[in-house]
Amino acid sequence: MKKGNALIAVILIFWASLAMSCQKIDRRLSSTNAGTSTLSPSENILSQKRSEREFSSNTLELVAEINLENLERPCYKPTFLKFDEKGDLYTVDFSEFLIHKFTPFHDWTNCKHSFFGKGTGQGPGELSRVLDFKIFKDEVYLVDETTGSIELYATDGTYKKRIVLSNHLVPRRMTVQDKRIIVESLAPNGPLFFVYDLSGNMIFSFGELIDKTNVENSIYQDNELSDSFSGNRFYYLPRFLGFVGLYEGDRLVMAKETVDGLKIGKKNVPVEKAPMKGVIVRTMSKKYETVLLHALHKDFILIKTYDYEKKRTFWDIYDLYNFNYLMSVKNPPISQFFAIHEDYLALLIDTETGSKIQIIDMRKVLEEI
Repeated sequence: MKKGNALIAVILIFWASLAMSCQKIDRRLSSTNAGTSTLSPSENILSQKRSEREFSSNTLELVAEINLENLERPCYKPTFLKFDEKGDLYTVDFSEFLIHKFTPFHDWTNCKHSFFGKGTGQGPGELSRVLDFKIFKDEVYLVDETTGSIELYATDGTYKKRIVLSNHLVPRRMTVQDKRIIVESLAPNGPLFFVYDLSGNMIFSFGELIDKTNVENSIYQDNELSDSFSGNRFYYLPRFLGFVGLYEGDRLVMAKETVDGLKIGKKNVPVEKAPMKGVIVRTMSKKYETVLLHALHKDFILIKTYDYEKKRTFWDIYDLYNFNYLMSVKNPPISQFFAIHEDYLALLIDTETGSKIQIIDMRKVLEEI
């Protein structure tokens, strides 16, 4: 495997795209009134106005806790957390590959538990290695690596269909929009993204890779795609690069630093990093994992990051529409996954007594934004 410049190639992708068609985004940007502005190369990745964190004075308040191993049908290996539009909460059990659903009553003082799915296997509706999990409107989408397909359920548990992509591409990450799915490939082969209709027919692709000599490098896969919002916008969230990309349809409209930023300069020249055995890449910062987890609120995006030098985890809040840094959560809890619906934050945690979902009231923290 050729070593070296995969991360820099990704940065060049953003630079090249932005130099051609980058829009400056104001808060609550709408597609009908956006003003187009071409950025110079030095401005391609926008900087945060603040580079130091400001922490909330309030802490998160626990309002409910669900012990997943004490359920009538236990959930032993929960992975992923997602809310639907109604506020029902879902997780995928990797022990039986069932989808568990929690419907709250009276502000989570109690909830109804149910589950659905066809379990482990490779037949229609069955799962064996879920790589991504999204909920769009009243449908549940699960990317399964073993079959290379997307399994589609209704949120009421009804199995709908298997989506097999027309060009035999194996999906890894996805975001769902009206009448189409945007997919990242498990084995990048040119474009960053492929667009399909809901029958799996490819419509087009976009986000051309510049350095094709390193397309097999796993650093291209070390990222997340957000849910779609405001119609056809979504975030591309690399783990190590120090910035995120905001897309509107097939156009990259903004690339912007996280609060830790790219840290480019004499003290932070590119250094080699081995994110996994046998793969060496050049990173722009040796200190931070800039996006470990994320969750979308109607007004902001919550991002979990990690500082290697301080050995400390941060939860940072950014404006959803222009990615301006707003504040950080004081003393964030340890969580494998989290999800947000209105004022409630759901956390998936491991304890000595088993896996649990905690429901957190965020109102006091949000009042400070």
